[in-house]
Amino acid sequence: MSIDAEVKSKIVDIKSVRKSSACMGQSNAIAKRTRQIQKEKKECLTRALSEVSVEVSSQLTERARILALEEDTSKDANRVQTAETEISEYNLILGGLSEFVEILKPRKILDGKRPQSDLEYAFWKSVESRAGVKLDTNNSGKEQTNSQGMNCMQNFSEITDALLGMYPQEHEVDQWLLL
Repeated sequence: MSIDAEVKSKIVDIKSVRKSSACMGQSNAIAKRTRQIQKEKKECLTRALSEVSVEVSSQLTERARILALEEDTSKDANRVQTAETEISEYNLILGGLSEFVEILKPRKILDGKRPQSDLEYAFWKSVESRAGVKLDTNNSGKEQTNSQGMNCMQNFSEITDALLGMYPQEHEVDQWLLL
């Protein structure tokens, strides 16, 4: 299973655990109330703008202001309820996993065989630093001059150590690198 698939699988797992949490019912009720307040506030403001009577318009505007205060109170209650339960931990884990998924996505930054994602760029920079050479990004992105190739061969053990450190010992890539 690829890293991408594993991360996406973990996201699904965490979402289902969060959804089945005993605390989620109260959090959902608060969120539902917040949405109702927002909808009612929007309706009051819309009616106030289209109202001909100044007195009715000001009453609707005042009602919308009171609803805005209720909305803030409801959001604060949701923050407190979430912070005091395991839901906040699930949200933090999901946030981190979502950021990791974004990092894994390849992006066409440059043409050719150059690093296409931030993660691939970081990987190549770590290989460069371990090898003590620069990769030639003017050509394929992975070519070297003869002298740099020799430097790379001299530092090969450092490069493989860095690669070995990226995977757990039981991982298939780690086993392949040991061969």
